[in-house]
Amino acid sequence: MGLTGLLAMGMHFLNPGRKCATLLGTEESMTTTIDFITTLFCQVDDQLTGLPKHPEARLWPSEVVTLGLLHALTVP
Repeated sequence: MGLTGLLAMGMHFLNPGRKCATLLGTEESMTTTIDFITTLFCQVDDQLTGLPKHPEARLWPSEVVTLGLLHALTVP
């Protein structure tokens, strides 16, 4: 799933009118923000497997991308 798909999934999940959301490709219902963030991170990490961490970096690339996606989803 590309970044566009992840953003669409996030917008669908963060819609204030919904009480829960179902992640694309799964039948599991995510009921908490922690569930959403964990699932988002796992999907991003699966896509970025093998990217090395810069020696001076504190975060892995998948962590940076996950934070960027979360920021993009929450900024009006």
